Amino acid sequence: MRPTLYEELWPGDTFDVKFRRTPELDSTVTVGPDGFVQLPLAGRIRASGRTPADLEVDIERLCQAEIKDPEASVLMTGFEGRAVHVGGEVKDPGRFVLTGPTTPLEALIQAGGTLESAALDNVLLVRAFENGGRRVFALDLKATIAGRDQTGHLRLVPSDLLLVPRSGIANVNVWVDQYIRKNLPFNILIRPDAGVF
Repeated sequence: MRPTLYEELWPGDTFDVKFRRTPELDSTVTVGPDGFVQLPLAGRIRASGRTPADLEVDIERLCQAEIKDPEASVLMTGFEGRAVHVGGEVKDPGRFVLTGPTTPLEALIQAGGTLESAALDNVLLVRAFENGGRRVFALDLKATIAGRDQTGHLRLVPSDLLLVPRSGIANVNVWVDQYIRKNLPFNILIRPDAGVF
């Protein structure tokens, strides 16, 4: 059975390789951007897309010529390769590590929720692909919350970027604040039901 992306190693993940009988060969490595690691005796090995258990078998096989009965263990120490980025009109933008299946709405909750100025009907998901290309998806999370659209239920993958833009009315408020309120010697109040006072 194929492992899930949450069980696989990703570029940026770190792990310890421990040898039971030869601790002098123990090492800590980070999966490179190309998906490979360099290990003593075993050499250059593809790690990305593989589980730690798969990697243990490969390391032991590659070390058998130099070590009798090598028993290797791969212990995960860092999951930075599984991070997604959430930015824009959220309370706590930043990097969040995927520990299991996560939807865009769940990622927004991890980022502390959205600000009042958020435009949930036009959230952008930027996804990177192995060939170096990127694709941008527009998600209507407002419709997802209302049950009218299912795109907000897709699963995020490592390196996804989720950007919540500012709503049109929030942009108007920023413009009014910058170009009117700060430049007049008196305060004005704009109320949608009554005009300008």
